[in-house]
Amino acid sequence: MIVALPAKNKLGFIDNSIDQYRYDNLLYGSWTRCNSMVISWILNSVTRYIADSLMYMPTSREIWIDIYDRFHESNAPRVYRIKKLLSGLRQGSMEVSSYYTKL
Repeated sequence: MIVALPAKNKLGFIDNSIDQYRYDNLLYGSWTRCNSMVISWILNSVTRYIADSLMYMPTSREIWIDIYDRFHESNAPRVYRIKKLLSGLRQGSMEVSSYYTKL
């Protein structure tokens, strides 16, 4: 998302450099439309389970903070499980491209 959002000039919606406008501001409609677009991109980039828990948040910034809070800390059991899977991974009869994709 950090790569895609600047390409669309929307990074400010998650890093808080674009302020949310009040409903009586002329730019409120444009801000709301862009915010909804960013929310849609985020929700379509995560698993259905995660999207279901995020879809009622009103701003893309709130969604971004929630995702950050969930995933910024290391998950030791998950890291251990991934390292264990990696150590047991062998190419065997897989093609090189399949092996590196799985890796």
